[in-house]
Amino acid sequence: MVEVSAPFSPGEEILLRRGSLEVEGTVAWCINGRAGINFRENVVVQQWVARQQAASGQTQVDQVVNAARSNFGMPRAAATRPSEIKLDAPVLNCRIAEEILLVARMIEQIGEDLANEPLFIARHGQSLQQMDVAIQALGHLARVISAEDAKAAICEIGMQSLAARLLRRSL
Repeated sequence: MVEVSAPFSPGEEILLRRGSLEVEGTVAWCINGRAGINFRENVVVQQWVARQQAASGQTQVDQVVNAARSNFGMPRAAATRPSEIKLDAPVLNCRIAEEILLVARMIEQIGEDLANEPLFIARHGQSLQQMDVAIQALGHLARVISAEDAKAAICEIGMQSLAARLLRRSL
């Protein structure tokens, strides 16, 4: 079982990645933010849940860039046969929400790594707080864009300033 940010359909082909680990599979079920995946090969759970040691400097930047360039989290079929994919607005919105959450997770990982540096915290503590607010906003935006009732999802946002900006009147 894995936690997912957007609904998947049973039978959908996926590629799951975390750091240097990746495994292909097929979605068996998806309910309430969790999905069962039939993996094509054996998975050693300890490798997937163990916190990876923080990379430093250029190594970490390279890892983030590689993850962004490698179709991270996209269904394998979408990466290999784009002409066969039919996207309607709800499906596309869910995929956009997934990408927003991916970016949020990448920023969060960078923030966690920076927060482990006492000198950085002393110099840039306020920037880390702003990064956390940005991550929260990305999560809210992902939920709104993938919701069946966007207005109701906006009303549930805890960040009142974000909700107000989303609900403002157009001129």
